[in-house]
Amino acid sequence: MEHFQIYLTRRAQQYFGIASKDVRPDKETEVTETWHRLWRIDHLTCNADETQHLFLATNAASLYSFIIPLFAEESFERLISLFYQHWFDAVLANGLFPPAKPITKTEYLRGRPASLIGSMNMIVEHALDKLHDRGASVKLTHESIRSLPIFRKDRWFAPSEEFTRLLKAAPPYPPFPLGGTMSPLVN
Repeated sequence: MEHFQIYLTRRAQQYFGIASKDVRPDKETEVTETWHRLWRIDHLTCNADETQHLFLATNAASLYSFIIPLFAEESFERLISLFYQHWFDAVLANGLFPPAKPITKTEYLRGRPASLIGSMNMIVEHALDKLHDRGASVKLTHESIRSLPIFRKDRWFAPSEEFTRLLKAAPPYPPFPLGGTMSPLVN
């Protein structure tokens, strides 16, 4: 079973009405060192009438991010479902093959992970600049935040390149099986 840990920012907790006492402090748990299992989710922005919201999920190790759109009436469970959908899509796009019905346990944390906050604040500012000031689409904003040059741990990198590097160095799933006979689908 995979054990993901997701930091929920105060804004995300407030949006969903999650009491701080219901989210485990990171000082009371062992925070994972497995690169792909630690994320942080923040409420990024909403439209003028607050019917559509955008959330930002960022991986702690690579700073690779997803922008997750959500309608006002959608639940926290829907957000987490969409998070996992984005995660599996990214893994598949990189040639890895997650199980058909992955079994995951998700632990929600609160705290101020120093290695993530400064970089994520920069990503948030960049995303908001693209979305609001420049009128970019979510797709273009994704591309922009994933290629944003970031300096951390004495080196520069783009989150998309770091994500790919980590997937190759420590893949969470086996590669897509290319052996055997493949037949085309016929309608």
